[in-house]
Amino acid sequence: MAAHSKEKEIDVKESAGINVFLCLLFSAMFCVALYSLGVDDSKAPPDFRYFKYVSLACLLPAIYFAQKIYTQKSTLTINSHGIWYKGTLITHWQQILQAEWQASEQTMGLHPKDFLFIQYYPSGKEDVHEIWLPISHTLSYNEHEIMETISAYMNK
Repeated sequence: MAAHSKEKEIDVKESAGINVFLCLLFSAMFCVALYSLGVDDSKAPPDFRYFKYVSLACLLPAIYFAQKIYTQKSTLTINSHGIWYKGTLITHWQQILQAEWQASEQTMGLHPKDFLFIQYYPSGKEDVHEIWLPISHTLSYNEHEIMETISAYMNK
């Protein structure tokens, strides 16, 4: 995407394409499991019999990702008023000292996250506060676009 103007608002959400793909994948797995219920498995190995029943559980993630497609909520909003995280104003532009993207270290977790680190002065206070906002890897904007927009507003 092109550089965002200082008056531009960006609304960062999870990528709809990834949620659609995962919904279709789990739905297909569920359909295969339903089909396999009608297959004669008397000569199949015991693992196959257990697998087809466990595969029926694919319906739950399919429903979860379908729900995420239709109720896409904003994770991060950057506009002329400040930085918003999940609908809550974190801070106004006049109060921000520093904002930077922090990449997470690779861990054994399923969903490694990056963080948006913000240092700011809360309203009416003199001490500096810090906040680490967890950011998913599956967003509608990439790290560079987000930081470019933040920089444009901070340098206003």
